[in-house]
Amino acid sequence: MKPGMLNAVPPSVKANPPDSPHKMPTKLANVTTAATMELTERDRNRIFNLGYYTWVEQQGTPFELFEARRHQSFWRGLRRLLPVWDDMIREFNERASA
Repeated sequence: MKPGMLNAVPPSVKANPPDSPHKMPTKLANVTTAATMELTERDRNRIFNLGYYTWVEQQGTPFELFEARRHQSFWRGLRRLLPVWDDMIREFNERASA
């Protein structure tokens, strides 16, 4: 990291460095749940199905891949990609700061 780079990082991120076990930015620490609601399975399916137009119709995602996202196993399977994404982000940041 170049000298002075931390000046470009928001204070909430500085408070929780990347290697910290507390990665939630402090800006979200005081957010209440007053405007949230507990969803039933029917509600969750209705919200999920709203994504059909965006992902399948507009983005051209195959329907089978869209449907796979309905299951937690899909999202858990993405965890193996985290190190790859971290490397990609690091490489991008290095190029962008050069």
